Amino acid sequence: MEGVTTDRVRIITDGLPTQLPDIDPEETAEWLGSLDAAVEIHGRQRARYLMLKLLERAREKQIGVPGLRSTDYINSIPPEAEPWFPGDEDVERRIRAYIRWNAAVMVSRANKRVGVGGHIATYASAASLYEVGFNHFFRGKDADSGMGDQVYFQGHAAPGIYARAFLEGRLTEQQLDGFRQEKSMAPNGLSSYPHPRLMPDFWEFPTVSMGLGPIGAIYQARFNRYLAARGIADTADSHVWAFLGDGEMDEVESLGAIGVAAREELDNLTAPGRPGTGQRQNHSGARGELPRRRVERAQGHLGSRLGPPAGPRHRRRARQRDEHHARRAVPDLRRGVRRLHP
Repeated sequence: MEGVTTDRVRIITDGLPTQLPDIDPEETAEWLGSLDAAVEIHGRQRARYLMLKLLERAREKQIGVPGLRSTDYINSIPPEAEPWFPGDEDVERRIRAYIRWNAAVMVSRANKRVGVGGHIATYASAASLYEVGFNHFFRGKDADSGMGDQVYFQGHAAPGIYARAFLEGRLTEQQLDGFRQEKSMAPNGLSSYPHPRLMPDFWEFPTVSMGLGPIGAIYQARFNRYLAARGIADTADSHVWAFLGDGEMDEVESLGAIGVAAREELDNLTAPGRPGTGQRQNHSGARGELPRRRVERAQGHLGSRLGPPAGPRHRRRARQRDEHHARRAVPDLRRGVRRLHP
């Protein structure tokens, strides 16, 4: 029909009332033109920075704007702003290869004798996340505040945490052989998953059944804020870490308290995730894509960012690299680094 525009207002279904009329189209066009000019003259990276700063200022002014709940699968830190790696990457990679190997062999040996089951792929696909955390991020209880960090380990990654404790001398080989055999191998049995009641000197938080970790971590971060606000404890240097998996995001508890993290702006909480491993099957039959979006949406609420999804080629290269470094590390056996035998 003549005189009727066919343009439709794009609605952002994220709590922002975009159906409001444009009371000053000329000013709106000037803002859009400024953005177009920034892209053309200074590039997309500069335009992205300007938009992020505007969103930051809008939140400071308490303007209702949508949260950033999705990423473009790139590092949120620009390469030019990344600091130099503080450790020895080669040494850390070789140690990580040992831990992956010991975790897999521990589960394999237990199943050869008893057939207790266990999870191998979970830790194998997240070993780098855990090791970087252990080596460079996690604060222990000997921190100045006496609080340290709270880490909610993904339950199915428990074999890797046991394997690391073995290299540290905190667990013996006899104890590793008691994996998932708490009663029959008592007092040397290890619980299947993080269980502070069965192993009070080792685990701090239960994270299985799946979904307990995310909801527990959210309320832990909120409680830390409460302790600081009431002057009960100094939690300024305490950080909460929640390691998530793709299938875990199907559990009701995983997203049950996500609104609390967003409303309270819990920037003392970080949720590293390992999405898109293909371990689960969604209702549409497509592997990986739906859980990746779910983990990403949850992490957007928690203020964290994801790296590139680990596809089969990336995982194959990582496995080949670890096998290479494990072979190179064999002479270190004489110097105290211990490798289990199948």
